[in-house]
Amino acid sequence: MGNNIISILYYLLVISCVLISVYLSYYGYLSSFSDLALPFTVIIGIGLLGSDILIQRRKVDGRSLFTPLLLFALFSFFSAVSNFNFLYTNFMEDDVVKQTLDRQYSIFRDDLVDTRDKLLQLDSYRFTEEKRVELDRELARLRTQINDSLRPGCGERCRLHISKIEEILGKPMTELAIPARQASLSTVNDWYDRVRIAALADFQAITNTNEFPQLEALLAKINALLLEYDDPQRSLARNVGLPVLRTLSEESKEVQIQSNALFPDNEKIKHSKIDVTLGRLGEIVYSLENGLVQAPNLGASIMSALLSIVIDIFPVFFALVAFSSDTGRIQKRGNRRGRAGTVLD
Repeated sequence: MGNNIISILYYLLVISCVLISVYLSYYGYLSSFSDLALPFTVIIGIGLLGSDILIQRRKVDGRSLFTPLLLFALFSFFSAVSNFNFLYTNFMEDDVVKQTLDRQYSIFRDDLVDTRDKLLQLDSYRFTEEKRVELDRELARLRTQINDSLRPGCGERCRLHISKIEEILGKPMTELAIPARQASLSTVNDWYDRVRIAALADFQAITNTNEFPQLEALLAKINALLLEYDDPQRSLARNVGLPVLRTLSEESKEVQIQSNALFPDNEKIKHSKIDVTLGRLGEIVYSLENGLVQAPNLGASIMSALLSIVIDIFPVFFALVAFSSDTGRIQKRGNRRGRAGTVLD
């Protein structure tokens, strides 16, 4: 009677452990095998169940356990791998995603800031910006001059500012009649507004003939990217997560290409690679690499490894401890007595 209870408990344990292992294996293989995850998991479950039964039978019969243990080792290996993937992913997914985004955001931003600094040092940009500042300064001085209560209107000093503006532009300005000294203040200011609009238009036309517009657009793009991707927490809050790495990679490559089109051959830049495959827990290869090679959280790695193995080994340990060849002989005697009693009746 006692042996029968032990056998019942053993099979309950086997079924429970196999079902748990099948559940873990299915979700552990799902991201890697997709539609094949279910049939592959069923095969593993049948293999584990059959191996446990064979081990118990061989132990009871007193026969060699080498073959069933070898069979168990084969199926339990594939089960343990998928179990580890599922368990480790649940332990570490949030931490790994955060660490990955922190690292890759830092690489992305550092490259963009360095590139922006180098673009700002280009002669074409510095020359144009210096000229823009000079033009704004002279226009401001011209406005101050014509509104000077002691020297109203456009006299000698006013004409000097006009000459400097034309020098900055490298060409005479569009002909605009200079108002007489006795002209009203509103007339003089209207004339100034026309001068200013004409000067800025001429300056814009000049800059459009060189690479400055491309430079300015690229710098604006870099500033916009730095503003948008200023903190990885924003991606986590928007539930974007790891897919943002592909966007960072593409944007970084695009900025590199556009920048190198403006840099001299001996000053080309190369951005660091944004690896879009990092942090992809849930896929077996990446979970094993992160958990067993990189091991950022040793406790999570050890716990996941132990649980992934123990769930399959429990029935084997139980069979080795609870059953023996004596159990088999007792059961056989009981069976013979039962048959004999039936015949006598």
